[in-house]
Amino acid sequence: MHHTAKCHTPPSHLLACPKCQADTHSGFEPEQQRCQNCSEHYFDLAGMPCWFDTGIRQHAVWQNLYANMLERGETNLAQSQALLNDKTQLASTQARLHRLCAGNQAMLAALNTLLAGAGLSAIKHAEYADHDASHMLQYYELLLRDWAWPATEALDADSETNHVIGRNTVDENRAELNRIAVALKATGKGLGDTWVIGAGAGRLSVDMHMQLGASHTIALDANLLLITAAHRLVTQNIAWQLPELNSRPQHGFATHHVWSLPYRPWPNYTTPREHLQNWYAMAGNAWQPPLKPGCFDSVVTPWFMDVNGREPAALIAQVQKYLKPGGLWLNTGPLLYSASLNDAQKLSHDEIIELLVLAGFEVVYQNIETSAYLNSPLNAQQRTEQIWTFAAVAPLANATHPVQTHLLPAHPLPTQPPAWVLLPHLPIPINITFNTQGNAVLEQLAAKVDGVNSLNSIAEVMRANLGPEKDALEIVRNAFVEYLLV
Repeated sequence: MHHTAKCHTPPSHLLACPKCQADTHSGFEPEQQRCQNCSEHYFDLAGMPCWFDTGIRQHAVWQNLYANMLERGETNLAQSQALLNDKTQLASTQARLHRLCAGNQAMLAALNTLLAGAGLSAIKHAEYADHDASHMLQYYELLLRDWAWPATEALDADSETNHVIGRNTVDENRAELNRIAVALKATGKGLGDTWVIGAGAGRLSVDMHMQLGASHTIALDANLLLITAAHRLVTQNIAWQLPELNSRPQHGFATHHVWSLPYRPWPNYTTPREHLQNWYAMAGNAWQPPLKPGCFDSVVTPWFMDVNGREPAALIAQVQKYLKPGGLWLNTGPLLYSASLNDAQKLSHDEIIELLVLAGFEVVYQNIETSAYLNSPLNAQQRTEQIWTFAAVAPLANATHPVQTHLLPAHPLPTQPPAWVLLPHLPIPINITFNTQGNAVLEQLAAKVDGVNSLNSIAEVMRANLGPEKDALEIVRNAFVEYLLV
């Protein structure tokens, strides 16, 4: 599906079909947004590639979410406006409600401007009726943090109330960039071709690209609002008006403010603006991205490790898959795990470092500090988070870095399984003796161990026979641990 804007497509050497992993030499055609190998078609929004493993169906999903979001917003607005008909209120209450209604109207208009401007239509599709539109707005504050909230500029007064719009706050964007810059400097490496996983509203990826010298940067996110806003402000260079509402009364703070969002580079940028041509906003699935494995010099995971819905071992495998041998992983953010993980999967900092070392990474730098998070100038409340930043170098091809024994427990428990069980993307060593117990199925599993296959790859082969409702990796891993290992 195409629109008038030319698709801002990353270089072909970084791309692959998100569905079948065919690269540009084996059937994937980025310029035509299709794959000859698996016959899947993809689309763009105002020139931003939207390449999910679900193909063109993702467009209908988003149309439906857009329609549901508008419907919900109009319902909420109608409920707010109905309160204005109550004649028993203070005149000052009526004035406050008018301001809140105006803010709600401005927010609905802003979302329409963004999505309609990107070429998306609000159309309901019955097959996606159960999709919750609230998820699109879940990270609305990230748009404000990345592109609106000032740190030092004077804030105006509300002409209706004479209240100050808000307070000066810590510039979270600068602080985050500084954490990454310090970690990068400790490695002595450059960014090169960089993939930012879970780029959100895009500000950190842009600042890194312009300040830290990446050659190409792909900012990938699955959230329609966040990544579309980044594309509009940076690639298209189109301004946007974004309202912020403060519905809880706080003394001296306005009920709402409309921020003006042009993309403003920092004054100390030394890189010419033309370098932004090598920064790409892309919509896609981080676990099945439209990217070619083993081709990135750097992978960055900002505030992603804990919210992606999978345990850290899965992210280690994904990062290692897409890095070049010896490539750099930069991580920053807290460990605020999602409710979908159990307690055993919510690993501590030390446990994650242990897994990194077992995977062959060299941990070059790490730092933990407490910092402001989503502290709006329009809100008297303040939030802080413990932010963990590390830099780790991936193992070289057919070799590993010297094991960092000082980062491993001094006395590991004897019951701890081998690294290839803890990290199922690692190859299973060929020199292991298995007890097949004369069982044909166990013999079949043991026969697949060739020094190259991993639990993941064996599970992928077995998945077709097990059916989609069963966890193939869990079944295969349990078979090795419970029955095959002597």
